[in-house]
This record gives sequence, C-alpha cells and structure tokens, in this order.
Amino acid sequence: MMKRLFVALSVTAVTMPWSASAQQAPAADPNATLFERLRTEQRNVELQKIAPFKVFDDFYYVGVGFVGAWLINTGDGLVLIDSLQEPYIDHLIDDVRTLGFDPKDIKYVLVTHSHLDHYGGARRIQETYGAKVAMIEGDWKALEDAAATNRSAAFVPRKDVVFKDGDTFTLGRTSMRFYATPGHTPGGLSIEQTVYDHGKPYKAFTIGGVTPTNQPGAAEAFNAAIDRISTIPGIQVNLPNHPWRGDVLERGAKLAARKPGDPHPFVDSEAFGKLIKDLRAEAVGMIAKRGVK
Repeated sequence: MMKRLFVALSVTAVTMPWSASAQQAPAADPNATLFERLRTEQRNVELQKIAPFKVFDDFYYVGVGFVGAWLINTGDGLVLIDSLQEPYIDHLIDDVRTLGFDPKDIKYVLVTHSHLDHYGGARRIQETYGAKVAMIEGDWKALEDAAATNRSAAFVPRKDVVFKDGDTFTLGRTSMRFYATPGHTPGGLSIEQTVYDHGKPYKAFTIGGVTPTNQPGAAEAFNAAIDRISTIPGIQVNLPNHPWRGDVLERGAKLAARKPGDPHPFVDSEAFGKLIKDLRAEAVGMIAKRGVK
C-alpha cells in the first residue's frame, strides 16, 4: 500500500477554505524532493492525496502531504486525531474505507487546535456519522470567537466534549492523557498515549501546536509548554499533526520496506528530544527578537 504514496499522489494556519477549481496550483520546484513538494504545495490537490498506511497496531496515518490526521481502531469504535479541511475531507473518509473501516464507527474526533486545517472536517464527520468532537477548552473559545467574525463559521463543529489539562480518555483498548500546550493557539491539545508494534508498547506523543505565533505572550506560553513536555519521561514516538515535524512520510516509506527484526522507523526517542530542543529554540528566539528595541 505504501508504494501508492509515491505514485498516487499550513504549515502556516489556513484560516479560510479555498477552492481547487478557483485557484491554480503553484508551479513545482524542479529541484524539490517529493517530500518537500508535499510540504509546500498545499493546493496541489492530486499530489496531496497520498495513500493511508498502517503505522502501529490499530494505528494509521490518514492525513495528506502537508497536514496530518491519525486513525485509531480502539476495538470499541474509531478515533480520529484531527480532520483536515476542504478539499481533502472526502479523501480522509475514503482513506478510512480503504483501510477496511466504516466511517460510521468514528466515535470521536479529537482536534489538536483551532486552525481550519485541523478542525475543518470535524463538523461534516460529526453531522454525517454521529461522531463527537472534542477539543481543549481554550481552543473552543477561539473557535467561538472566529465563528462570529469570518466565513469559517460554516465549518465550526458543535461543542460536544471539552477537555482540560490533565484529563484522561479511554475507549476500548486505547487510553490517552491530555496536556494544555498553548502558544500556537490559546489551547493546544497535546496527547500522550501508548502505541503497540506487534504487541510491544511504546510511549507516543502528539504536540498540539507546531510553532508559537506572534500574538503577545504566545512565545512565552509555548516555551513553557515545551519545557513541560520535556519533563515527561520516556517518550519514544512522535505523532505530529504536520508530517514534516516528524518525517512521517519518510518514516512511512522506511516502514514499508522494513524487514523482520528491523527496528520500527517511528520509534526514535533521540529525534523527539531534538524536536523539543528545536521548538524551544524557536520560542526563545522569538522572545529575544521581540525584546530588542
């Protein structure tokens, strides 16, 4: 299945939906690698529609090239982490079916933060399949404010579940712990959970925002959130909400070529530690720059 990634084919937040028919995809950089193109050519619809693939036992990637979504089979229903946006929502739903699941079994959509590329499909999934949409409290407020001021109101889902820092969630054989990690948005739902490779457990983490914004206090809040994450022991797997923040697609290609006995390409505690250092450096750099008169 992974071979289709190479043939079948924002990082800044997308705040308004766009029409593929109304906007022409930018010309491709002839020197860019496929993975670079997937990151940057966000409006190249056919390029972005990569195939879904299994990452761990009951755990799958169902995102597109520039923004992620994860599907978990809990044994008592499906859970989605993030929901993409138009024009990729049909692709996400098709991915669920391609993997052999029924979208009607989606019980929850967990939204990592209140940017359209992450919550944009949640309302449709909620209304069509009866899934409950969950987000952390600061981001629900941000969505309510956004709904009052711009056209993205059409995509804002019904508020079903409000998570708070420290909450836990269990469905079937899946358990999670949530952390509020503001700075990219007012909330930032970060997720700690255990994933399994042929039954062997690994501690995995999803960071709810990719970088601090320029809003007052955002870099300081983000830096504090990253410092807090750095104290969580034993994180071995990064499950980012943008694939380029963890080389998800590159690791997926290695996973497809993995031989019996080879290590799992997604199990990389050293890489997670480097990510934490890089994110802290971004926040500290932004704080320092703003402090220069």
